[in-house]
Amino acid sequence: MNSIKTVIVSLFILGFAGIVCAQTWSFQSSGTDRKLNHINFADNSMGWAFGDTSDAFGNFISGVFLKTTDGGGNWVKATTGFEKYDISSSYFFTSDYGIVAGKYQDSGDGVVLITLNGGLTWTANTSFTERIDDVDFADANNGWIVGRDGTIYSSSNAGSSWTQQTSGTDVELFAVDFTDANIGHISGAETTLLNTYDGGSSWAVADTAGLPKLDYFDIFFINTSTGWTVGEAGTILTSADSGKTWSEQTSGTNVDLFSVSFVDENNGWISGGGGTILYTTDGGSTWNSQLSGSNQDILSISMRTASLGWYCGDNGTIGYYSNFPSSIMDNNAMLNYVTVYPNPVSNKAIIDLSQFSKNESSIALYDLTGSLILQRTQIKGPNITLSNDGITPGVYILKIINSAGQLYTEKIIFN
Repeated sequence: MNSIKTVIVSLFILGFAGIVCAQTWSFQSSGTDRKLNHINFADNSMGWAFGDTSDAFGNFISGVFLKTTDGGGNWVKATTGFEKYDISSSYFFTSDYGIVAGKYQDSGDGVVLITLNGGLTWTANTSFTERIDDVDFADANNGWIVGRDGTIYSSSNAGSSWTQQTSGTDVELFAVDFTDANIGHISGAETTLLNTYDGGSSWAVADTAGLPKLDYFDIFFINTSTGWTVGEAGTILTSADSGKTWSEQTSGTNVDLFSVSFVDENNGWISGGGGTILYTTDGGSTWNSQLSGSNQDILSISMRTASLGWYCGDNGTIGYYSNFPSSIMDNNAMLNYVTVYPNPVSNKAIIDLSQFSKNESSIALYDLTGSLILQRTQIKGPNITLSNDGITPGVYILKIINSAGQLYTEKIIFN
């Protein structure tokens, strides 16, 4: 799971006076095209991103470790200590003390590395024979790692040493989440969902009768009772009894979902394949999509607050999320680069992106309550035709994001 509890985006319209309180994603330059598996922030400024040793073509290069001290304005590559390792997960207690987990690039054996100085140097524990997929801590001392072939280890001394636990399964375990030193949950391959109520001394299999037999890649509990897990083919499950039983929620997508995080029992976000971001404000009874500004797989999300966060994924993708006030007609940095005509719209509008985007763009249309009306992604042409079919006459907000993560927002009227 994401070690710092996460949240993700929304758009709120504050009335008809032309003021938008917009929460949006934009790109940050990572300086790499490597797959980034996990991103983590200790505070609003200091963060780390970790990834694979191979490039997009499978050629071995070197492990990737990025660090920022200014909220992602600048990401600095530092490979010292990571030359041979694919890192899949991280957990930071403080801005200095952190733990990452993964595997050797060549053998696939597991590795856990510890830093006491914010990532300047790392000490490796290479005693694990199986790949490690995730690490999580319940407090400053008690933590767990999980991985391939049903691997579970626990630590009671902040990761200095590890003791193997019995999982009762040999499938791969992808994610672990503990809400306190006793209560923890694991998600894995082939609908594997495990729970412990004694710190891992024993692990029990959840009741998954009637659920689709799929891989579940992440798991997140907001408290000791309520949690969610996500996985293949757009699958979302929720539990209200500390993981004993699970029920399906409707995601509205069939792409694989990789990461889930909630800020409270109602507000949560999920990331997945092809730049997918979903959000809910009612505990998952309804899920809506949001523009991520990317068409890459988003593998990890780290949210500091409901209005500040980051994601990472394939091809070195890093996204930044913030809440900012802006005028619909003024204060628009890209105002001269997009043309929408005619506006007001009686039949259809042409959106000219020829000066705004040279590659792909995504658009979203919101009403003045902030509800998403329509969305289109991976648009490659210089123009978009927007019809008023099925759109109730009124005032709407059009949001466009190009492949560089630049945002254009405009008021549009449908007659």
